[in-house]
Amino acid sequence: MKDVVKALSDLIDGLRSNLMNSSEEYRLLVALEKTMAELRTEKPKSGERQTVQIPSALQAKIATHAAPSKSLRTSVYEILSESDQPLPIGEILHRLTEKGVVLNSRNPRAALSSNLSQDERFENGFVDGRPMWRLKEEAPQDAEPAAPVRSRPEKAKTR
Repeated sequence: MKDVVKALSDLIDGLRSNLMNSSEEYRLLVALEKTMAELRTEKPKSGERQTVQIPSALQAKIATHAAPSKSLRTSVYEILSESDQPLPIGEILHRLTEKGVVLNSRNPRAALSSNLSQDERFENGFVDGRPMWRLKEEAPQDAEPAAPVRSRPEKAKTR
């Protein structure tokens, strides 16, 4: 039994060490847990306010994580608004990642496509045989139509 406990303990230590070296969010979590533990254990003297020194780097991280985040669709809307052409889903995902938006999904491309298809502001189609997304345009009555985004080409039926 001691061998199993030792092996599990070593595994936990190894994982913790790897996460501390590779994950900024994990380091933030550890720092927050330490601060919370200090808050719980320090009892202010009667009439005094409890204070905790939070390092400035940690304060910046807390502010970043506490700031209200934009919705996924709003972020995609901004990306497509900045682009002068339709974008493939992979490029949209790349730009989302650059903005700090991460999709926690087994298949982020499928999850994002499904999400966008539920929003009337977006339309998908094919440009030069590649699936693309763009913003739907509300063209004035006398304007020429925009370059078409074609629907998926129909496959020939085989028997």
